[in-house]
Amino acid sequence: MHELSLVNNLLNKLDAISKENNAKIVSIKIRVGALSHITPERLKEYLLISEKTKDVKIEIVRNEQIDENAQDIILESVELAEE
Repeated sequence: MHELSLVNNLLNKLDAISKENNAKIVSIKIRVGALSHITPERLKEYLLISEKTKDVKIEIVRNEQIDENAQDIILESVELAEE
């Protein structure tokens, strides 16, 4: 259940970015912390089945360092295109 909450938060953030810029999201890059509660593979699975990200190029990398972001999912970049 915690995984779904993480994914929903990310999808809501992407939706807000899209609406704020009146643009379609084309690609995203996400960094998953070493101590995050979801694996990059599982996160990508969830995003691929979501209607909001079905046509989005998704890159997810895992940060293996134990630092202040080790538990986080960080949206590093979002590429937008005009609708």
